[in-house]
Amino acid sequence: MSKTSAYFRTRSQSPVLPATVALAASFILTYALDEVLHRMKEYAGTTFQFQPYILLSAILPPFVIAGFFALASFILRRLAPSRAVAGICLVAGLFIAAEYVSFLFGIPPWLRATPLGRFHVAVMTFGSESLLYFLASTWIVIGIAEFRRAPSSSSPDQRPILGAA
Repeated sequence: MSKTSAYFRTRSQSPVLPATVALAASFILTYALDEVLHRMKEYAGTTFQFQPYILLSAILPPFVIAGFFALASFILRRLAPSRAVAGICLVAGLFIAAEYVSFLFGIPPWLRATPLGRFHVAVMTFGSESLLYFLASTWIVIGIAEFRRAPSSSSPDQRPILGAA
């Protein structure tokens, strides 16, 4: 076990704070990358210089996927098992996924002036090729894996079952 793994498992009283910070950081970075790609796409459409956009859109996905794997590794391997972290991951992932599905139903006019309405517009600006959708899917998978990993009771003597006997 590495030093950082031992640190997070023994020193950190609750894995909720590091997991929440990691989720927030991943959201901010993914949103920023989506914004950069969106602006480059608009620039390419107005100037007909598609090479930078095509190059970045081809190079970026492997790095984003590596970041998603790093996030999953951090939460699932470095932090202690926690049902609270699993719930946070699931709720956050389902919330963003629901934003993408909500285009089928529309958003009520009274909700458009709220922060939730502005968030909806910001997310839907990037369209179906947005990295945020893939981030939400990653959060949902991490949440399900964390639920399977976390013990069902809060007893420290009970360990999660990692495989068949």
